[in-house]
Amino acid sequence: MDTQGTEVRAPEEKPPSLWRNPDFNRLWAGQSVSVLGSELTTLALPLTAILMLQATSFEVGLLNSMRTIAALLLTLVAGVLIDRYRRRPLMVASNLGRAGIVMLIPIAAFVGFLDMWVLYVVAVVVGGLSVVFGIAYAAYMPTLLSEEHLVAGNSRMAATESVGAIAGSSAGGVLIDLFRPAYVMLGDAIAFLISAFALSRIRHVEPPVERKDSGGRGAVAAMLHDIKHGLKVTYRNDYARPLIINSAGANFGSMMILTLFLLYAARELQLSGTWIGFIYAMGSIGGVVGAVFASKLFEKLGYGRGIMAALIAFRVLCFTPFVAGPQWLQITLFSVIWFVTVFGVVAGNIGQLTLFQYVIPNHLRGRVIGASRAVYLGILPLSAMLAGVLGELIGIKPAIYAGAAFLLPWIILLFRSPVPHLRRLEDAEFLRDDEEPAEAEGPGGREDGKGV
Repeated sequence: MDTQGTEVRAPEEKPPSLWRNPDFNRLWAGQSVSVLGSELTTLALPLTAILMLQATSFEVGLLNSMRTIAALLLTLVAGVLIDRYRRRPLMVASNLGRAGIVMLIPIAAFVGFLDMWVLYVVAVVVGGLSVVFGIAYAAYMPTLLSEEHLVAGNSRMAATESVGAIAGSSAGGVLIDLFRPAYVMLGDAIAFLISAFALSRIRHVEPPVERKDSGGRGAVAAMLHDIKHGLKVTYRNDYARPLIINSAGANFGSMMILTLFLLYAARELQLSGTWIGFIYAMGSIGGVVGAVFASKLFEKLGYGRGIMAALIAFRVLCFTPFVAGPQWLQITLFSVIWFVTVFGVVAGNIGQLTLFQYVIPNHLRGRVIGASRAVYLGILPLSAMLAGVLGELIGIKPAIYAGAAFLLPWIILLFRSPVPHLRRLEDAEFLRDDEEPAEAEGPGGREDGKGV
């Protein structure tokens, strides 16, 4: 590969095993507990609307839109802030905030003031705090781990998150059948508190945050300049640009399907909460398999082709509206679809996240990850709203067909990009930052060393 204009990493000693990294294990444990609780809310929040408040398909679509609208409004700003402040305290604060706001739903249900507006407010605030947490977490990981451990660390986190999702889906379906779904979300609030405590116990010292001269700009102008800069360096990269566009298109179609699936399964197919939880749990098992075998997939097929294979597997979700037959067959087919789909999502996300973490210097990670998520997550509220509108206008199942049609074509862009030709992660071209002098960065193309 032509190395002109790229950064060259100095050789480092082989780092110890991840199992001997106590700080990573604290991050791992805290995130795993948080996912367990979040999976309860993934089921319980829309089912609270459907079963307790008799929400229409438009209201369910609006609720899902509220959960993701923060990605459209806050992601770019959050990315800049995460480059200006230490990331671990932001993660702790985000979890404490999410615990407090989720607690409002069981409290409102207990005192008799629960309505759709309470769900909308909780969904927006949780969505905003989740944006901050997600970008901070992705930017924080490469400062905690060596480059050699990035794939392994991301894989272990994804595998454990999928195990937590299995437990959360299974327990959530049963608990929703036993209790009112609003009360099930109490478990999510407790999980966020446990996660915040685990993160607060991490002892690794983050690298210092470099405060750049604003060049005489005011606060708003400096923020807009940094946002523009993050977008510029992100979308000129030949790997990032097609991956982000593909993710945006695929997310739009898949969100339409997922927004309406609970309504479709619960009302039209008459599936119980237990069976819906089982289907989601099978998807989570697929996620575990995807996380465990992601590195082998990249080694066997080549890094870029491994990502492509995972993203193709994700498209199996398109078969959702074609499922028919007796209930046992429907449950079986949905379980297979969810297994393969989530396998592709998890393996593909590991590959893409690790690629981004590897090529982005530390001082740009927040902005670049924010710029990428602004598009492929920012599209979700629009998709959820469209799903709700189409569900009202043409019916739930035809709207799911429309989502399936929209999910398919975006993979073509990746076949025409350099992604399939990337044999090894080390062959990827570093993201260039024209505004930063090369000497500002330390060994390894970053300002900081990494935890071991």
